[in-house]
Amino acid sequence: AGTIAAESKGEQPAIGIAPHAKIMGIKAVANGDEYDKDVALAIRYAVDNGARVINMSFSKPFSEHPEWVEDALDYAAKHNVLVCHSAGNNGICYDEQMNYPRPLTKKGLRKKNMITVGNSDLKGLPAKSSNWGRKCVDLFAPGSAIYSTYSNNQYKSLSGTSMAPPVVSGVAALILTYFPEITAEELKQILQESAVTPFAKKDSYLFVGGRSVYEPKELCHSGGILNARVAIKKAIQLSKKKSR
Repeated sequence: AGTIAAESKGEQPAIGIAPHAKIMGIKAVANGDEYDKDVALAIRYAVDNGARVINMSFSKPFSEHPEWVEDALDYAAKHNVLVCHSAGNNGICYDEQMNYPRPLTKKGLRKKNMITVGNSDLKGLPAKSSNWGRKCVDLFAPGSAIYSTYSNNQYKSLSGTSMAPPVVSGVAALILTYFPEITAEELKQILQESAVTPFAKKDSYLFVGGRSVYEPKELCHSGGILNARVAIKKAIQLSKKKSR
């Protein structure tokens, strides 16, 4: 919530990407693994109460009732809601290993309203612990040493793929603040196409377990890191086109 919408107050230097965004805090996961029922109901609650962007920073390798969450994600799509989801912190290829909720339809196509995010480090490289995959991960975003609000009125620096989706959600909220007519599908496309900043040049990208990846396009669908400035420019262009 702080990464998305923190206001700069007092001596703390944390400020959100979209400080005027409204936050709907929904506790879908108490302690331990999340229940599919709670996730599905949380998504539907957010949609029914006016959310335009849903940020989800959880995933798991086994799901008892994936169809409940699938139906809720379809419900969000029908109501023009973008879902930002974390890729996970196992350093594995998301395309090769099941992880839920899945960013793909039953036919294996990429969901048009769901964007899955890996985290990049301070050097502009994919974090070694981040999951990756050309088909299931859409783009990377800053997710290392993110300083933001924390529980009990504190501030803290945290790292992981849970830190990256709020960066994308914040940019999405910023775009919708000025261009509310942009749809969830268009918003996903803008965010993906904004990832023009290539990863820092390396001979190979090393992940947990020692696996090397050589091509940025194999790391994620866009082959790069979110670029807020480019995303805003693309939103302006699309808005002008839609108003003609």
